[in-house]
Amino acid sequence: MDDQTINTGEFYSVSDIARQLKISLAAVYELCQSGKLSHFRFGKGRGTIRISTEDLQAFLVDSRRESSREISARRRVLDELQLRPLKHIDLHDSSESTKSG
Repeated sequence: MDDQTINTGEFYSVSDIARQLKISLAAVYELCQSGKLSHFRFGKGRGTIRISTEDLQAFLVDSRRESSREISARRRVLDELQLRPLKHIDLHDSSESTKSG
């Protein structure tokens, strides 16, 4: 058996998560079904979905988007890097140029 341990801290229901994130129940179910929001299923049949605190935190970190200011700063750096002159490698065999002379 695998020695993986799961922190059994607090668990939230789908409605708890929907309320916390201010999204619909359907959106939470879709996040779970798509694998974007890790979750547990307890009980028979389809079971009851529960989301751990850790899984919610991981989802929030993965969902974070940079602000436009952070993106602009990154683009400026990339633009500056692209403006630097490139060092070219002479791909011609130097012995070829001496043979023709």
